[in-house]
Amino acid sequence: MCPLSLGARHGNQEEAIYPDKSGAYAGAIASLKSSVWLDPGAYHLCIKSAGHADYCRRIYVLRGKNLSVLDKLAPVPVEVKP
Repeated sequence: MCPLSLGARHGNQEEAIYPDKSGAYAGAIASLKSSVWLDPGAYHLCIKSAGHADYCRRIYVLRGKNLSVLDKLAPVPVEVKP
Protein backbone atom coordinates (compact mmCIF):
# COMPACT_ATOMS: atom_id res chain seq x y z
CA MET A 1 0.00 0.00 0.00
CA CYS A 2 1.11 3.55 -0.70
CA PRO A 3 0.27 6.83 1.02
CA LEU A 4 -1.84 9.45 -0.72
CA SER A 5 -1.27 12.84 0.94
CA LEU A 6 -4.13 15.27 0.56
CA GLY A 7 -2.16 18.52 0.85
CA ALA A 8 -3.37 21.74 2.47
CA ARG A 9 -6.90 21.47 3.75
CA HIS A 10 -9.53 24.18 3.72
CA GLY A 11 -10.74 23.37 7.23
CA ASN A 12 -14.16 22.24 6.02
CA GLN A 13 -15.20 19.28 8.17
CA GLU A 14 -17.55 18.04 5.44
CA GLU A 15 -14.90 17.43 2.77
CA ALA A 16 -15.11 13.80 1.70
CA ILE A 17 -12.87 11.61 -0.42
CA TYR A 18 -13.99 9.05 -3.00
CA PRO A 19 -10.89 7.19 -4.30
CA ASP A 20 -12.59 4.48 -6.30
CA LYS A 21 -13.63 3.55 -9.81
CA SER A 22 -17.18 3.08 -8.56
CA GLY A 23 -17.21 6.32 -6.52
CA ALA A 24 -17.25 4.53 -3.15
CA TYR A 25 -17.01 6.80 -0.10
CA ALA A 26 -13.71 6.48 1.81
CA GLY A 27 -14.48 8.91 4.62
CA ALA A 28 -14.38 12.49 5.77
CA ILE A 29 -10.97 14.02 5.12
CA ALA A 30 -10.87 15.56 8.62
CA SER A 31 -10.96 12.06 10.15
CA LEU A 32 -8.32 10.67 7.75
CA LYS A 33 -5.58 12.99 9.08
CA SER A 34 -4.60 14.26 5.59
CA SER A 35 -3.56 10.90 4.14
CA VAL A 36 -5.05 7.68 2.86
CA TRP A 37 -3.33 4.38 2.09
CA LEU A 38 -4.17 2.88 -1.30
CA ASP A 39 -3.09 -0.25 -3.12
CA PRO A 40 -1.07 0.40 -6.27
CA GLY A 41 -3.21 0.98 -9.35
CA ALA A 42 -5.33 3.54 -11.16
CA TYR A 43 -8.07 5.43 -9.34
CA HIS A 44 -10.66 8.05 -10.14
CA LEU A 45 -10.22 10.37 -7.14
CA CYS A 46 -13.00 12.80 -6.20
CA ILE A 47 -12.97 15.24 -3.30
CA LYS A 48 -16.36 16.75 -2.56
CA SER A 49 -17.57 19.49 -0.25
CA ALA A 50 -20.92 21.24 0.06
CA GLY A 51 -20.89 24.65 -1.63
CA HIS A 52 -17.84 23.82 -3.77
CA ALA A 53 -17.30 22.30 -7.20
CA ASP A 54 -16.10 18.68 -7.05
CA TYR A 55 -12.39 18.05 -7.58
CA CYS A 56 -12.03 14.88 -9.68
CA ARG A 57 -8.83 13.52 -11.22
CA ARG A 58 -7.46 10.24 -12.53
CA ILE A 59 -4.49 9.23 -10.36
CA TYR A 60 -1.97 6.42 -10.59
CA VAL A 61 -0.60 4.99 -7.34
CA LEU A 62 2.81 3.33 -7.70
CA ARG A 63 4.34 0.87 -5.23
CA GLY A 64 6.96 2.54 -3.03
CA LYS A 65 6.04 6.10 -4.09
CA ASN A 66 4.22 8.88 -2.27
CA LEU A 67 1.51 10.75 -4.14
CA SER A 68 0.39 14.21 -3.07
CA VAL A 69 -2.82 15.87 -4.17
CA LEU A 70 -3.44 19.55 -3.55
CA ASP A 71 -7.07 20.06 -4.42
CA LYS A 72 -8.52 23.41 -5.34
CA LEU A 73 -12.19 23.32 -4.46
CA ALA A 74 -13.66 26.33 -6.18
CA PRO A 75 -16.72 27.85 -4.50
CA VAL A 76 -19.92 27.38 -6.45
CA PRO A 77 -21.21 30.83 -7.44
CA VAL A 78 -24.41 31.80 -5.68
CA GLU A 79 -27.01 33.31 -7.95
CA VAL A 80 -28.37 36.55 -6.49
CA LYS A 81 -31.81 37.56 -7.69
CA PRO A 82 -32.78 41.24 -7.50
